[in-house]
Amino acid sequence: MGEVDIKDITEKQFLAFEGVRNYGRWNMFDPMAKVASGLDNDTYFGVILHYNELREKYKDNLDTVWKGTKKVMKKHKKKEK
Repeated sequence: MGEVDIKDITEKQFLAFEGVRNYGRWNMFDPMAKVASGLDNDTYFGVILHYNELREKYKDNLDTVWKGTKKVMKKHKKKEK
């Protein structure tokens, strides 16, 4: 696993992570949370490592997270069937 630098994590990637976190179905270390986010392994754990800095960096756009959360919920429900 290579460490991803904070500058390599996009807003879209952070919001995908945050959508899964807000969904609240999994502990964020659960492998299903990573799958639901759609992020690759390095990026996912890069977000965890740099979470506080990323939250501050993208704080103005966190209101869009709920839109992403709805997508996660729909995708997850399809996989459960």
